[in-house]
Amino acid sequence: MLVRPAVVVAHWCRAFDTYVVDAIVNLVGRSGLIMSFWSGRADKTVVDGSVNLVADVSYAVAFGLRTWQTGFFADVRVVFGYWRR
Repeated sequence: MLVRPAVVVAHWCRAFDTYVVDAIVNLVGRSGLIMSFWSGRADKTVVDGSVNLVADVSYAVAFGLRTWQTGFFADVRVVFGYWRR
């Protein structure tokens, strides 16, 4: 008398879990997978590209300034106008 309705309710709960809850969990999981893929692509292209650009520019500026570097502090004072009076 109580067993058969309980089994029917258990089947309903199992069907709800299988088709509704599992579908939502799978949708969230696939959405996270897709978002992480595109986030990784953006990180590799935009962020790493920006960092590499800054590194390349700073290297080029340092390489260009290397020809001006003599190692004498007196030359630096002359170039920047630091005179002691």
